[in-house]
Amino acid sequence: MNNSGQGVGVSLSPEPTVQILTPRERQVLKHVLRGQTNKEIASGLDCSPRTVDFHIAKILHKTGLASKLLLIAHFVQPENTGGFGH
Repeated sequence: MNNSGQGVGVSLSPEPTVQILTPRERQVLKHVLRGQTNKEIASGLDCSPRTVDFHIAKILHKTGLASKLLLIAHFVQPENTGGFGH
């Protein structure tokens, strides 16, 4: 929470890159942006952690980013009141 008492919102930036992700990749990305581990994502999406690894690798390739940390830094926008993560 910041000084105004509001949390950090999670949304996908309106970049064309997001549009090339499959619906499943967008689901995985939403969970990554919420800070969930691959095991937690797998449990929530009823798949294996290895499948989540595969989806994350595809997302990183399509976005041109090198890590989950960079992915989060790229897409999380503070004080966003609407969007993908809500």
